[in-house]
Amino acid sequence: MVFSYVAEDDPLDFNKAIAVGASLDIYVEEAGGTLLSKRPTITAADMSEPSFSVVSFADNRVTVRAEAEGKSDLEVSAKLPNGDEVADYVNLRSLPVTDVKLFHSCRAASELEGYYLSAQSGALWLGFELYATNQLGNAVPAIGYGYHPVGVEPEGAMQVDQEATTQQWIQFENLPSAPAAVTVSANVGTASLTLNFVDAADIVASRLVTYLGDGCWGDGEHNPCTLVGGNGAIFYLQPLLAGELPICQSALAFELETLTPTLCEVTSISAPDENNVNESGWLKVKGLAVGDCRFRVTFPTGNAGAGAATELQVEVKGGEDELP
Repeated sequence: MVFSYVAEDDPLDFNKAIAVGASLDIYVEEAGGTLLSKRPTITAADMSEPSFSVVSFADNRVTVRAEAEGKSDLEVSAKLPNGDEVADYVNLRSLPVTDVKLFHSCRAASELEGYYLSAQSGALWLGFELYATNQLGNAVPAIGYGYHPVGVEPEGAMQVDQEATTQQWIQFENLPSAPAAVTVSANVGTASLTLNFVDAADIVASRLVTYLGDGCWGDGEHNPCTLVGGNGAIFYLQPLLAGELPICQSALAFELETLTPTLCEVTSISAPDENNVNESGWLKVKGLAVGDCRFRVTFPTGNAGAGAATELQVEVKGGEDELP
């Protein structure tokens, strides 16, 4: 059988260390099978050593958990669609986490302070990476989900969702209902982030961040553009505090007015895919004619309730020298 799993780090290295305390979903397929016949149904799964345990298995997926540092064979038996029984194994290894990196979703990796809306329902995500130390003393990525070595101050200000299965984000729930400063710190290593929860009335403006272009040659978020007659470029909208400080993961309602309807169509859209849950306020700008597409975005509750309006611009291009 062929064994595989989903991980963001070093995709060509299968034998990455699984973080002690973390789980991992491993999938099996028939080696050399056809598209229709290669997916077996697992009938038994076990570990050869106590450093790992089998949490569950179903269909062609088995979930394992790293219980302690060590190595172990994952032994799997399965039935193919044609009724044949197959068995195989793969070696797994685990290491304890020795360092953690934390990131705000809408700020540079070096920024230790971020801004979020208080009194907002739903969840909040912080990016994180786990690292272990190998036999040579070098830091190496540690993979797996469900292990979140972080603490929150003040205690109880928000809670980690321990059931989340993403390996890229730590999900927090029960967020502050009023403006407050919350610190998230790693329990191993020295990583620490400050989350400043602010009121929607503090919003003074907004800006576009390019997410998915349509082939237009632009200059990132500083000179966004789209092509005439294309599918349109997709942006997400960031509310700004004084000093152009962005608010991450705002789900605040906004009003949209197109100022140049002959040049472009500007519409609000839902998140492009399920991986974009950590940012909201999505827009699509579709070019109709060459020129400067202008539109106004207003957060009605911004500017202390008077409304925070910003005129934004996306250049519509279409000349031969501007086409990809």
